[in-house]
Amino acid sequence: MSAEEIIEINHLTNRYNQAADSGNGKAFAETFTEDGILEMPGSDPIVGRSALEVSGDSFPQLIKGVRHWINNQVVEINGNSATASCYLLLMSAGSPPNMMTTGRYSDELIKTDQGWKFTKRSVSLDS
Repeated sequence: MSAEEIIEINHLTNRYNQAADSGNGKAFAETFTEDGILEMPGSDPIVGRSALEVSGDSFPQLIKGVRHWINNQVVEINGNSATASCYLLLMSAGSPPNMMTTGRYSDELIKTDQGWKFTKRSVSLDS
């Protein structure tokens, strides 16, 4: 496990968050493998890049001014696969900002020719 690989996975997570917040479905979907899965509470899993792109395009319409804040990411790499987890703070931007919820991401990743990608990303919210 190298520091460079950890940084690459952290950057992937950051690209996911900014793509979701801006409604860039193509960039959002490209953080996943072709058959990648996103699991969110209260909905069926979103499977495959086409469905992920639609989801990524629509996210800002669900929460006006949405902002994903993550921290305390822990990455474990085993060859060309990895797991990661981090805390999530979901906010709506404004003055003052509105804290919506907190939770956690649990990730499964694989190293591809295009770099690290999520194979599965699961969101759990704190109650």
